[in-house]
Amino acid sequence: MDCCGNKRAALARERAGVAVTVTRPPAAGESVVFKYVGPGKLALKGAVSGSNYVFTRTGVELAVAREDSVALMSHRYLRVRHP
Repeated sequence: MDCCGNKRAALARERAGVAVTVTRPPAAGESVVFKYVGPGKLALKGAVSGSNYVFTRTGVELAVAREDSVALMSHRYLRVRHP
């Protein structure tokens, strides 16, 4: 059962229009596939690996190194593709 603090935090997120998704961290050696849902083109550099990731248009899916995936999960135009 949730305590009052968790209920208040959930209500605050709901009122702010913030969606929070909790996913399991990828296992060692896995890559994580992200789908780009934003406008135009998006180019990012992996925070840990230094790899360059370029999403050329809306709907493009790219496999991202496990070590970079956590940082990319918070990007507003990227969605994790679940199998």
